[in-house]
Amino acid sequence: MSDKFTVSQLAPDSYILYQPVYAGSWKIGGSTGLVFSVSKRPRWLTRVMMKFLIEWEWCDEPTSPQPAAVPDQPAPLPGTP
Repeated sequence: MSDKFTVSQLAPDSYILYQPVYAGSWKIGGSTGLVFSVSKRPRWLTRVMMKFLIEWEWCDEPTSPQPAAVPDQPAPLPGTP
């Protein structure tokens, strides 16, 4: 199971987050389009035909969403000391 998932330890010791390991992702519609990741890399013929026929682009590096940064303190309101 360890080869298909990565384990992330959260703050309390009782919580463990299992995330799948992705082989790559398909990009649909360019940089503003849809991206979905898969755990198995397709064959070269599949990648070439998807690019040629329906213009899906294969990326070897999976794109995963980055969590938003949480500020330590809220920003002060304008006009307050």
